[in-house]
Amino acid sequence: MMNQWKQFGHHLVWMPDGALSMNLCVDKAKGDDMCYFAKVNYDGAGLSKIVGNIPGTGHPSVHASGKYLITDAYPGETNVSFDDGSVPIRFINIEKQTCTNIIRMHTLTPEEAESSAFRVDPHPAWTPDWKHIVFNGFAGGTRRVYIADLSGLVDSRRS
Repeated sequence: MMNQWKQFGHHLVWMPDGALSMNLCVDKAKGDDMCYFAKVNYDGAGLSKIVGNIPGTGHPSVHASGKYLITDAYPGETNVSFDDGSVPIRFINIEKQTCTNIIRMHTLTPEEAESSAFRVDPHPAWTPDWKHIVFNGFAGGTRRVYIADLSGLVDSRRS
């Protein structure tokens, strides 16, 4: 597993089934520089891609059912972000291997040009009812925390 971390792994998060999810350049040794959403057991065993056709970026969080994943992106990630500095909140259906941009949010503050310490990452996370997400953004001249209802997109049952 340590060799994999050397291949640019980041944003490790516990999954509902006890495994860990992360962004990882799984196939870097094969010349593929793209990071994917990967899954690994706590002991480093069982490394696999969660979805094989969708770029792994941002701060992923897997739904309790294991069927869905939400994540954000960073400004400047040209394969997933937008030219105006806004970033998507991405909804990934793991079973169908599909990705939909469900929210477009600005994250760049005026201070960010001076220091990345002021950067606002959306960091989307599921709420305890597994029907909503909470995320950060920048609008109206100030940082804000938002909540979005995804009950129309998810089956909130845990199994």
